[in-house]
Amino acid sequence: ARYFCQAEGMSAVTDEDNICPERYYCPPGTNAPDQNICTAGNYCPQGTGAAPVPCPAGTYSDETGLSDSSQCTDCDEGFYCPEPAQTEVNTDDNACPAGYYCPAGTAEKFTFPCKAGAKCTQGKAASVACPGGKYQGQTGQTSCESCPAGKVCKPDPASDVGVVTPADCPAGHYCEGGNEDPTKCPAGTKSLE
Repeated sequence: ARYFCQAEGMSAVTDEDNICPERYYCPPGTNAPDQNICTAGNYCPQGTGAAPVPCPAGTYSDETGLSDSSQCTDCDEGFYCPEPAQTEVNTDDNACPAGYYCPAGTAEKFTFPCKAGAKCTQGKAASVACPGGKYQGQTGQTSCESCPAGKVCKPDPASDVGVVTPADCPAGHYCEGGNEDPTKCPAGTKSLE
């Protein structure tokens, strides 16, 4: 633990009355408990010495006087915070890249590839499910593909993603490209499959 000296010439300072208080740091030469407020991007538990403790990657803080890492703010959804001791979210350079998503607290930009059955454009906090009539069979994609002719792409409403693999068009129906639901064959006709 780091202490401060209230009087000149003190040779040993080890009692609890002189320990550096939380929210402050006490580098050598500190002579008052509230001399050095913890700086933005950092936190200072009781006994912090020469330098504040950085908020970890994936977080930031624009406030001074934090005492615990839990007071650092999670990086905003759709962004990543790669450096410790960040004082803000760099919205110009740290938007989550296309093909990935970044929930709150993301430290690295390539941590969460977009799920199959979904798309992720730049700055997304979560995968966006492909809508009906579209699908995506791969991870890390920025768009959904149109359902091919002879197939149907009806997403499961209970799933957080859309169609990964298009289903075959059922017998007695026809399916043009981009179908979410099959179309019944007209009276007097039949499908060949």
